[in-house]
Amino acid sequence: MGVALDRYSGHQVLDAVLHNMLVVQSNLANTYQQLGRFQDALVIHRKSYAYMLESGENPRYTLLALFNLANTLTKMGNCAEVVSLLRDEDALSSAESVFGPEDPHTLTISGTYATALLESPGATRDDMEKAIEILEKAERTSRRVSGEGHYRSLEAVRDLKSARVILGECGISTD
Repeated sequence: MGVALDRYSGHQVLDAVLHNMLVVQSNLANTYQQLGRFQDALVIHRKSYAYMLESGENPRYTLLALFNLANTLTKMGNCAEVVSLLRDEDALSSAESVFGPEDPHTLTISGTYATALLESPGATRDDMEKAIEILEKAERTSRRVSGEGHYRSLEAVRDLKSARVILGECGISTD
């Protein structure tokens, strides 16, 4: 065991431990969500994000923990908190910087943010227009990167259509 560890720096070992911890915690929280135990999932995601933020070790893992937290909050209908959290953390530009603008993680968090903007009780016209802008960009990127028939592209098209319906119901033109 000592010989194998000698091949890796202490940082690489710590990075692997953080990654494994995040995966295990995410899997447990996702299981709770599938069982309808959203509050239990939320507790795990909050702790995981707080730990990753505090450790400061790997921005990828910190962003993944943030994305998991935002996703759970969105599923629970806490969209105002998601908007606040993702704005405060400048999540979209961080995701583009860390993962790249065409990465599935970036596209997923963009969709989560746009959904939260649209469904937040205090959503303004600017919020709704920003959501459409985000979804249009995600849809174009998904089609270009994954192809027309890929499930991510189809989800992006569906999300954009739903957002336009919401705006139409609010009397806001998307043309």
